[in-house]
Amino acid sequence: MLFVARISNEHASLPLSELKAVIDAEPINIRFVDRLDEYVILEGGVEDLKVLMSRLALVKEYGLLISMTSADDVATVKEFIQTYDGCVDIEYLRGFKAPYDVSSLLRTSKRWGKLKECDKVLKLVFVGGIVLIYELMAERRLSDYSDREPHKRPVYRPGTMKPLLARVYVNLARLSSLKRELLLDPFCGVAGFALEACSMGLQCICIDIDSRMVHGASINIRSYSCESLVEIVEGDAAMLSLRTLAVDGIATDPPYGRQSIPQGYTLSKLLIKFIDRAQETLKPKRYMVFAVPLNLDALITNKLERSGFEIVEKHLDWVHGALTRVIYVVRYA
Repeated sequence: MLFVARISNEHASLPLSELKAVIDAEPINIRFVDRLDEYVILEGGVEDLKVLMSRLALVKEYGLLISMTSADDVATVKEFIQTYDGCVDIEYLRGFKAPYDVSSLLRTSKRWGKLKECDKVLKLVFVGGIVLIYELMAERRLSDYSDREPHKRPVYRPGTMKPLLARVYVNLARLSSLKRELLLDPFCGVAGFALEACSMGLQCICIDIDSRMVHGASINIRSYSCESLVEIVEGDAAMLSLRTLAVDGIATDPPYGRQSIPQGYTLSKLLIKFIDRAQETLKPKRYMVFAVPLNLDALITNKLERSGFEIVEKHLDWVHGALTRVIYVVRYA
C-alpha cells in the first residue's frame, strides 16, 4: 500500500531526517519512495505505518494515497470530488493554482461545507503541477506534547528544550521502541529527553553532575510514571567510567551557558571529554545525537573524526540572535 505523509516546515532538514531515522530504527516494513515538496510517499502496511507515525514529532498528517495526477486533469479531480462519500478538502501549496475553478467543483461534493463534521476526509493537494489525492488517516495533535512542556513539569529548569525537539533528537539516535532499547543522556538536566524516550517505550539512563538537577529529574520521572524505564544517576559524564555499560544510542543537549557548565571545565574541554566517554559506552555501529554552538563546529568535527565517529548528518538550528547550534548525528565505527 502507498501512503503520504506531510512533514512539518518547522525546520528545513530535520523532519525528513527524523522520518528516515525511525524507519531505520524499527523492525517495520516501511519503504521511503519519494518526496514532493512537503509530502513524502511511503510504501508498506497499515500497522507498520502506525508504529512509525506514533514516534514522529515532525509529521503533521498522513493518509492513504489514492491517486496522483496532473493538475490539468479536471475530469479525475471532478470525479473524486463528486463521488467521495465523505468530505473533500482542497489545498494549494506554494501559491500554485489549478487552471480551472476548483471551488465550483467543490460545491458539487456530497458533503460540501461540512468539513468539521466529517469522520472521513479526502484531501486534494495541488503542488508543482501535481494533485495528490489521499484519504486522511490522522493528524498530529500538539496537545499530546503540551503536558510535557517544560513549564508544566513539576520541576522546571530555564532553557530546557521543548518536548517536540527533544523527541526529534531521541528519534535521530535510531533506537527501537519495539525492542525496548537503551538510551543514554549524559547531560540530562531535569529529564526532558528521558521523558520523551519513556513516552515511546524506550529505556533511558539519565546522568547529571548537579544534585539539584538529579533531584528534579527524579521528581519529573515519577510524575510521568516513568520509573520502570528511566534510571537517574548523579555523576560527571565527562569523568565517569562507563566501560561496563553498553547503550544502544546517545541523545543529549550539552550545557552551553557559562552558569550551566560544571566548575573546572570550559565548554570545549567538556565536549572533548564527553566524546571520549561516548567511545567507551556506545555499541558499535550505533548512533549519537548532540548539539554544540556553531563556533565550535570545526573543533568538534575534528575530534569526532579522530575518535572513530562517522558524521552522518549535520543540521543547523537557529535558537536566538546569540546562538546557532549544530546538531550532529554520528555513528560509532
